[in-house]
Amino acid sequence: MHKALAVLTAGLGLALPLGAFAAPAKAPAKAAPAPAPAPVNRPPVIETLPFTDWQVGKQLHFGIHALDPDDDGVRIELLQKPLSATYNELTQTVSWKPTAKDGSEGRFRVRVTEVRLDRGVPVADAPPRFVTREFAIRLTKGAVAPQPQVKSAVTETLITIRDPDRLAGARQKYSLAKVLDLIGQLEIRRETLAGKDPKQYGNPKAKVQLDLILKLMARLNKNPTLDPDSDKYNPEWGKFASWQLVTVRPRMNKARHELRLVYRNMTAPETAYIMFRVALASDMPDVPLDVRAESNVAFSGLLLDSFFVGETLNPKLVTDKKAYARALVGFLDKFFSYDDAAHKRLFPQMLALPISGRLGAGSVTDGAGKYQWGNGWSWITFKNTWAEQDGKMMGTYFAPPIKGFTGDVVAEGNKWVSKCIAELPADYCRVAEGFSNIPQDPPKKGADGILMGVLADAQQINPIYKALLSKRTRLDDATRRNFEENGMSCAQCHVRAFDEGDVLDPGIWDPTKKTKPTLARPLPQTFFVLVPEFRNSPFLDQQELDTECLLGPMMSSELGKSVKVPCGARGE
Repeated sequence: MHKALAVLTAGLGLALPLGAFAAPAKAPAKAAPAPAPAPVNRPPVIETLPFTDWQVGKQLHFGIHALDPDDDGVRIELLQKPLSATYNELTQTVSWKPTAKDGSEGRFRVRVTEVRLDRGVPVADAPPRFVTREFAIRLTKGAVAPQPQVKSAVTETLITIRDPDRLAGARQKYSLAKVLDLIGQLEIRRETLAGKDPKQYGNPKAKVQLDLILKLMARLNKNPTLDPDSDKYNPEWGKFASWQLVTVRPRMNKARHELRLVYRNMTAPETAYIMFRVALASDMPDVPLDVRAESNVAFSGLLLDSFFVGETLNPKLVTDKKAYARALVGFLDKFFSYDDAAHKRLFPQMLALPISGRLGAGSVTDGAGKYQWGNGWSWITFKNTWAEQDGKMMGTYFAPPIKGFTGDVVAEGNKWVSKCIAELPADYCRVAEGFSNIPQDPPKKGADGILMGVLADAQQINPIYKALLSKRTRLDDATRRNFEENGMSCAQCHVRAFDEGDVLDPGIWDPTKKTKPTLARPLPQTFFVLVPEFRNSPFLDQQELDTECLLGPMMSSELGKSVKVPCGARGE
């Protein structure tokens, strides 16, 4: 646990003296996991649509959300739809522009068949089991687009900003094209501070960058509609006007505070998100902990200056959305232009460019490319790099193997640490970090002799291996949150029926304070995305409540002044 979290636990009324974090204490032996209940093969689950009405003549795209809670596969079929609707079975996406001929409603019938798996391979003679569900969408003449849920003042202004009115200024000034260009400039600045000649580095135009990203997305999702060079290309993917800023997230519930900007293509049929993860300090292993701590202090200071009056949230920014929109642009301006002469290693730096969406990589096809089973969802991460072109280093992107995930969480003094599990061969494990890679298929070893991780993650990729990741430490054991993105795989994180655990429980952060099981709390099923598509997931709702409770104590400890943020989980 990083120092800020250690300090804030005292501010949360947990009575943990600072001295408790100064030196390791002898931790009790980790209790054996609770006996697993007798296995019950549960049926697939289909999510209801987030709307019941739609406007005649208005384009609608939506996906069929279905999964199996026991990690079996799912075959999704659309058995009934209006004649004017189309369906892409590889991405499970419905496209529909209702006409007057469709009558008063459109009826849809979905069948999901459970695909029983044995070591990740469908069992040919397994008895079929399926679930069907019917949906009816009433047709009207008025606008009926779903609106973002109204959240608490703290969440709407400091945690997950997605209200269109609050985002209005940022959408205009920080378009996808603008941010791509800005990130390229920041990458050159990184090389300059490392002693390189900035004249030797070039920043490609935003359109060139977007085309590179789309080509990578097309290859890894096996979806040619994303490839600008394909005759199947959908040009909506390449139009900057189609990409809209849908969420700004100042992530403060992490060891390294970071800014997340999420863009969604609003016109292409499939759901796809591009998310920029940017921080004031690099996440490379050679960055000292004190630099990370300084970056957290600087980030908290920017939030305080932009959204607070004294020690409390500026009430005007809660009620006046236009005033808030201006304040948000001011915060982004300060963040992206941050420069501190006393701390030269602090400046905006790209951590990663995660891509998530229903683009087809989560589906299994036969030799002819025809859909067999799967849900279409995948998660990919891109990073920046340089490529020589005409004697100059030009910015570009690549898809690195996804970093490994924890298999077991064990106590060492007053810290939880990640360990690889003994059931896996040594060449799966990145020993120094205690994480295991989900290997590529076919397996491919890196220079260090370790099997390289997958480039894209989806539910059907290596399910048996993923089950081993929770053999000793259950997936719903909240101590996994100590390892943030490495606590569980992308698919395990985005498809869950439990939260991250009670942030007010000190045992989640410190083994010597564990007095009860550290299991997360059950929640309704979360389907694939944490950034809302049409509505919030129960998981995100709980995460936002927890972050509210972290914010005040964390900012107070980092800035050395009282910062009051209501904690919704305590009814404040």
